[in-house]
Amino acid sequence: MAVLSENNACSLLATTFNLNTALFKGLVPTIALSYLPACLVVLNLVATSPPAVSLNADRCILQITGCVDVFAVLPNSTTQYIFTGNLTASTRANLTITKQKLIISLLLKRLQFSLLRSTLGFSDQISLVENFLSYALRSAVIPVINDKLGKGFPLPNLADTTLTGPVIKMNQGHLVISTDVHYKHEKGGDEDLHSCS
Repeated sequence: MAVLSENNACSLLATTFNLNTALFKGLVPTIALSYLPACLVVLNLVATSPPAVSLNADRCILQITGCVDVFAVLPNSTTQYIFTGNLTASTRANLTITKQKLIISLLLKRLQFSLLRSTLGFSDQISLVENFLSYALRSAVIPVINDKLGKGFPLPNLADTTLTGPVIKMNQGHLVISTDVHYKHEKGGDEDLHSCS
């Protein structure tokens, strides 16, 4: 997913949380104690497969699978690897139509994290890391994605027509957009066409 693989969440996370190794003191003390004084932390978040979309009655679920690499920025400005883990984020997608565009916004429902490898041993504290990453995604990463999705996806329409009062209905495996269509004649006349889908 392009909005994830751009990896612009790192600086945003650092700004939002003042992200450094000391922040892990209450989560993974091993990390905090291994870096004294505290070092900045960089997260490299990349999608590993296309998002999976599931449409059910009045619900659109988007599952995003990714990988996160975590590094410490040492005083000499070099980075030191800390750990890598897989993420599976289940999000609910809210769909609206504005100005002839389909607007999507995501809400994180659940996050699963599994540790792949680490230079430090903290396999018994995975749930705490998962809680932190879930909070980080909700507070910093998802808003970045929503900002990009908020620009919208243009809907196909005929020349000189605009959609009026569109309604989105989600069914099993597909969605239906029902709308009235406002047509403007070349000579300046207007006409409303009703109940198109």
